[in-house]
Amino acid sequence: MGKRAPLMMMRRRRRRMMVEGNARRRTRRRLWLAWMALIAILMMRCAAGEWDYCARVKREKNAVKIKTLVDRTNVGKEEHAAAAELRDQLERRVTEYKAETRGGARRGHLIPGVMWILWASWWHLNLCLNWARARLAETSSPSPPLSPRRSRPHRLAKPARAAREVFGRPWFEGPHPWISCGEPIIKVALGSLGILFEIWLKPPGNVCYHALITARGILDPQTANLWVHVSMYASIVLSGACDLLCWKGLLPDRFDSVAHVAVFANVGSLFGQHLTGGPLSVMCHKILVGLLFCYSAVAAADLLVPRHRWVPLTFMRVFFLFALGSWIIQTGKILFPSDSGYDSITLARMTARDLEWFTLWQLNPHASMAAVPVFLSLVCCCVFVAMCATLVLATFALGGFSRRRLEAAMRWAGDAKGSSPPNTTKL
Repeated sequence: MGKRAPLMMMRRRRRRMMVEGNARRRTRRRLWLAWMALIAILMMRCAAGEWDYCARVKREKNAVKIKTLVDRTNVGKEEHAAAAELRDQLERRVTEYKAETRGGARRGHLIPGVMWILWASWWHLNLCLNWARARLAETSSPSPPLSPRRSRPHRLAKPARAAREVFGRPWFEGPHPWISCGEPIIKVALGSLGILFEIWLKPPGNVCYHALITARGILDPQTANLWVHVSMYASIVLSGACDLLCWKGLLPDRFDSVAHVAVFANVGSLFGQHLTGGPLSVMCHKILVGLLFCYSAVAAADLLVPRHRWVPLTFMRVFFLFALGSWIIQTGKILFPSDSGYDSITLARMTARDLEWFTLWQLNPHASMAAVPVFLSLVCCCVFVAMCATLVLATFALGGFSRRRLEAAMRWAGDAKGSSPPNTTKL
């Protein structure tokens, strides 16, 4: 009995394992059959729905074709209506623009703008060079010798041309004695040419004298704007003449500074005559008048207040002159076409460039007025960054990019003061 018990247990275990194995096989078989049935059902569903899908796709394609034809017809009608509306709006705005504009041209704004920019460039060049030379003259010192027997002076120890007072002056002398009074002469010459072109050669096809008062003894409104520009150029001629007379000693000291401030204040008051017309034109010329009076205030503080080398005011005077030249050019670009006159412009005769300009600036004046301060800010920022970069580059170009040599020179100068020079006399 004791020997048969393990055998019976083994048989029972084997039988139980067989039963469990059969149960697992049956479970797998059932799962497999269920999976195959599911696949068969899905295949049947796909086969049954294939025809419906194809039919639906065909129906959708036909619907898309029909909708496309309808949309094209509607779009054509809408585009035609939008084009007609835009054309009517352009014609209406062209008529309003011609009624609002009181005279002027893009060329009339380009010439004084370029003149002021060149004038400011000359001032800024002299300002940078003289300030850098004065700064280097103050910090210059002799360099260490190349050998005990031979030494050479530091290149910055040369007499600087900026030792005299150059800041706070209404004009700068030229680099050579023969052209030292070149700036006043150029002011007189360019101002005289401006007067000639304004009252004699203004219209290219009508070369004649344009009188402010006609032969019948009445004021001519067509030439009033020309005489405003003549007054501006005459003020510049007067300023150049005062500079020459002060340079010769025929007028009191600083009288040229007084004339310079008075000239720009007069130009600002003359530009107040342009504060008429459309709102966009009034806004652009208000900014121009404001810049002119800001320049006059800064110039008065820079030229008439006694101080010694007050560079920031001179810097701001150049900045406002740069801004004036840039903004008067931008004003001409905003207000006037480039290929035709404002009084003869029509929608039928507009060139592609004029149509692009009119759509950008004149079609919606309120949007243009909102964008004008952005352009003014960009102009001022670009001018200020360019001036600062030029000032820094001039300083580095004259003084060198490395400070080690200057520090070595200062150390050598300190050592030379504390010790006697070596005896190099031959016996």
